[in-house]
Amino acid sequence: MNQLSHKSVIILEMIARGHTYEDILRLHPQYTTMDIAIAAREILDHAHDQGVTMRKQPERFAEMREDYPRAYVGWTDAEERELIELADSHTPVKDIALKLARRPSAVAQRLRKLRRRLNEDE
Repeated sequence: MNQLSHKSVIILEMIARGHTYEDILRLHPQYTTMDIAIAAREILDHAHDQGVTMRKQPERFAEMREDYPRAYVGWTDAEERELIELADSHTPVKDIALKLARRPSAVAQRLRKLRRRLNEDE
């Protein structure tokens, strides 16, 4: 059985919490994009060893959109403004996700990106 490396576990936990590749590389400057790719390969190999078959992407998107109709759809300027307004009013991420019909992890990730962009503009 393939064992995940310690580095891969750290990377995959960060991805599962909604961190972007840029977040991972910024928080762990010793890692590279190749380390992230290796982590993905390790988890896929591990899943394969466990007999897990991967669903086709269109099936996965269709299932996801049953709960989150705007999942994997580009963000509009209006949605981004609403996201910021809701976050600024201390609306919980899960409630924002329901209102915007998006996955909570996508909401959290987009909010981090927008706040980073706003901080860079200042």
